[in-house]
Amino acid sequence: MPRPRNFGIWKYVAALLAVTVYTQNASSDVPVATGNRFVHYNLLSVISTHEQPLTANVSDSIWCQAALNDVPLPVVRSTFIRYKDPQRREFEPDVNNTNHKATLEIDPVVINHMGKYRCTIEINNNRTVSGNIMVYSSPFFHANRSMNMVAGEVNKREVTADKLDAIEGEPLEIHCPAVGYPKPAITWYRGDELIVVDNASVWLLNGSTLLTIDKFTPSAHAGTYRCVATNEYPGGLGEETAAHGATLVQEVVIGTPYSWLRPLLIGLAALLLLLIFVVCAWAVCCHDDYYVAKKEKLLPQASPSTSTESIV
Repeated sequence: MPRPRNFGIWKYVAALLAVTVYTQNASSDVPVATGNRFVHYNLLSVISTHEQPLTANVSDSIWCQAALNDVPLPVVRSTFIRYKDPQRREFEPDVNNTNHKATLEIDPVVINHMGKYRCTIEINNNRTVSGNIMVYSSPFFHANRSMNMVAGEVNKREVTADKLDAIEGEPLEIHCPAVGYPKPAITWYRGDELIVVDNASVWLLNGSTLLTIDKFTPSAHAGTYRCVATNEYPGGLGEETAAHGATLVQEVVIGTPYSWLRPLLIGLAALLLLLIFVVCAWAVCCHDDYYVAKKEKLLPQASPSTSTESIV
C-alpha cells in the first residue's frame, strides 16, 4: 500500500510564507491602499421589480487613498471596478487633491450597485496600490411584474405574493427572488414546519431561490409557504456583525386542470367587445356620410344667373 503523504511540514512552510508576505506588505517603505472598507444601503422597502427597481440611500460614499507611513500620497489616476459586474464597468471617482482621496458616490439603484468593489490608485513612478471595498445590502425581493408583492402593514420586511394554483399530480414551482449582499441564505417553511429537501420529490434550485415539488399532492403540499432570506454584515467600523432578513409568503391552493381557461376567456371577451365597438363606430360614421350626401342631392339646384348686356 502506498504510504500517506505527510503534509505537516508544508503547513509550517505555508505559515512562514504567509507571515513573510504580510511583513513585506506592512513594510514602512511600501505604499498601501486605505479607505472606509465598507458602506451599506439603508432599505426602506424590500420590494423591487425589473420595471421599478428598488432605490435607497447609502450610509456613506466609498473612498480610498494611497498612503505611505500614514501620509496620503498624490493620486495620478484612480478607478473603481465592481466585481461580477456583467457590463464590466469602470467607475471614475472624484479625486480631492487636498486630502488625496478618491471618492465614489454610489448610485441609489440597489440591484445594480451593491457588491464588492476594487479601488486602484496610480501614484508616481507608475506604481499602483489597490484595495477592496464592500457595498452591503440587506435581503430584498427582485422580480418582474408577473409576481405581485405587497408589504405587510406592521412588518414591512414581510411580503405577501399572489396565491399559486397547483394541479394535483402536476409539478409545482415556488419562486423566492431574494437578493442582497452578501448573498442571502434562504430557508423554506410550509406553515411553521421546516421543509425537508429529499432530492427525490422536493428540490431546491438556483441557490435555493426555487422550490420544486415533483408531483403536487393537496394533503401534503397545499398551504402557506414562507421563504426566509438572511445575511450578515457589520453596521459600521468596529461594530459587531448583525443579521438582516426578509420573508416572502405565498399560499398554494388547489386549482383545476382548466384554470388557465378563465383568463383566456376574459381576454377573448374583452377583444370581442372592442371589435364590436369599432364596427359600430364605423357603421355610424358611414351612416352619417350617406345621409349627408342624400340631403345634398335633394336640395334644389340653383339656376345659373344670366346677364345680358345691350350692345349699342
